[in-house]
Amino acid sequence: MDLSRAKTVLIFTFLFLNIFLLYHILEEEAGTSDFFSQEEHVTGLEEALEEADLVLDITLPRGGMRCAYLVVEPWRIEEEMLITELWNALEDEERPFPEVAKNIDSAQGETDSEITIYQFGNYELAVSEEGSLSFKRLSFPSSGEEYMETENIEEDYMELAGEFIEQISFLQGFSHDFYQQREGQVIIYYAQEFEGFPLYTGYLQLFMSNGHIEAFHLYRLQPREFAQQTREIIPPSTALLRFLEEYSGGFAGAEILEFSLGYYSQKYDADRWEIPPAWRIRLSNDELYYINAFTGSLER
Repeated sequence: MDLSRAKTVLIFTFLFLNIFLLYHILEEEAGTSDFFSQEEHVTGLEEALEEADLVLDITLPRGGMRCAYLVVEPWRIEEEMLITELWNALEDEERPFPEVAKNIDSAQGETDSEITIYQFGNYELAVSEEGSLSFKRLSFPSSGEEYMETENIEEDYMELAGEFIEQISFLQGFSHDFYQQREGQVIIYYAQEFEGFPLYTGYLQLFMSNGHIEAFHLYRLQPREFAQQTREIIPPSTALLRFLEEYSGGFAGAEILEFSLGYYSQKYDADRWEIPPAWRIRLSNDELYYINAFTGSLER
């Protein structure tokens, strides 16, 4: 083989190699390596679902997205304003504003942080150090009404919830997430939103029965901006496999009702922090799981 022919062979060899590598890089960036497009991965996923005794009847979203961390700050709470708005929304305008009793309780909650409890009239508002709120009615008038299921129960209670939220400024800025109905009670869940993404760390949960708002839990953040640097998130099928590896089982034959992308982190007592994108998995047994969309780790 002469020298010119050898050079030609080497040039075409390196050209083919570069095209091959570029193809795989672009394929990875576009997310075309999704597990559901490859038979061997489909089989592995089906086996993992069967082993976990979970049912998947929904279509997973497409992968190939790039995201950035979301920079957030804590929502600043003004307890006096919260109490005034709640009283005005729940009571007749002619009823005078009551005295407010304030107590500090360090034994409540999931952490050792102090909780400040305000009692005013027939209501109680608990505020934790990290900024979460819990409100409840202390008693209800005895009306003799029984809880009735109707075909329009979700619509009826959504209307009641909407009317309540409209009267209270700090409950606004959330979008409807899902609802549950159990033991004579309806629970409507809302998630905070930012730039079209649900911010699952921020939530509003309304508890209702017999046409009354019984209680609510609230935690909200102050989103600032997305970090400048973006990176590719793991495909949905990869996130599902990571979840199935960690899932210990809670209800035989539970169905995966939702698989969606948003932002989630634990609550922090900090001035500012970054929240990663996360794949959320919601099961029919009321369990929620979050998979870090950058690392694939299960956020407990």
